[in-house]
Amino acid sequence: MRARIHGARLLHYVGHARAQGAGGWGGALELAGDGTLSVADVLALGDQAPSLVVLNGCSTGLADPRTLAGGMSLAHAFLVAGADAVIATSAEIDDAQAAAVIAALYERVAADASSLDGPALLRAAQLATRAEHPDWVRYRAWVR
Repeated sequence: MRARIHGARLLHYVGHARAQGAGGWGGALELAGDGTLSVADVLALGDQAPSLVVLNGCSTGLADPRTLAGGMSLAHAFLVAGADAVIATSAEIDDAQAAAVIAALYERVAADASSLDGPALLRAAQLATRAEHPDWVRYRAWVR
């Protein structure tokens, strides 16, 4: 996965994530088998992160209230590594809600694949799903 991220325009991750360590520095996306993509791995991308990163896993953008400015998260790491926008979650997410929000998001992408405006895509998805899924606010867009 690390090698395939370079040069991608869009990265979509769905799965489990860990928000661990002091200030979130031990956070990681869980990959197949025992693999992970850690905050350190993401930062090692330099400025080669995809333009838009969608992290559809629990707590992928969780801030640590015990640290200055919330510390580090996977969402923050992708911004530091050059992403223009990251869509992630600030808490645990229900599977049905995750599926609904992401389906609505990609309906917008399918309608206009030339635009990967993360905040606008997320806003449209949240508006489309908020009546059925009251925790839609757990998805956030981070921008650089």
